Amino acid sequence: MNISERENALFTRWAQKHSGEKFVRDGVPFPGDYEKASVKITFVLKEANDFDSTHDNDMRTWIQSDGARWQTWSNIIRWTQAILDDGCAYPQDVDLFDGLKRISFLNLKKIDGGAQSKPAEIKKYAKADAEELLEQLTIYQPDIIVCCGKDLVADCLADFVFDYKGEWTHDEAAYRSCCWFYTERLGKTTAVLNCFHPINMGTGYANETLFHAIRAVAPKVLKGGAR
Repeated sequence: MNISERENALFTRWAQKHSGEKFVRDGVPFPGDYEKASVKITFVLKEANDFDSTHDNDMRTWIQSDGARWQTWSNIIRWTQAILDDGCAYPQDVDLFDGLKRISFLNLKKIDGGAQSKPAEIKKYAKADAEELLEQLTIYQPDIIVCCGKDLVADCLADFVFDYKGEWTHDEAAYRSCCWFYTERLGKTTAVLNCFHPINMGTGYANETLFHAIRAVAPKVLKGGAR
């Protein structure tokens, strides 16, 4: 089966587990482009807040229709460029439709939430769905997982999905309290990078500062994974 077929088979089982709740699908909007990417990147977010049901509760078709116009996705595209496009300058403007072709993404909590994420809810779903989250990540075979939400997202992956007990690598100089670890649970060495949320509310970081921080630290993280 190809990526989309494997995703859909997983989501069918997963949605049945949460029967009666609004299950929002995510994943790889453009599988052909993702498979051609020089570095496979999976962005992991907390949840889909107030998702528009007109796209059949599927964020992939929403992105395919050029729907991802929130600031979150603009910065995810910038971070993708920082990782994939060596030496590129900070992009003031981004092509949302084209920029999201090279990534995979998923939400820890597949059940639609409200305007404000609740950490306890995110942790509850991540723990309950750890097996399915691991299966979804295995489909994507990422070289690097970028956790969008300082500490919470990376902690959920380490504690529930990857059962990681080892040390995290810190790089204060490159990215304020930036840290990462490596997992072998996906059948390869994958780097898991702990990052602020792309909107970076409350961190005092400007978008351009975050872009340069990701560009600086990503080669170190990938090199440590011995790609």
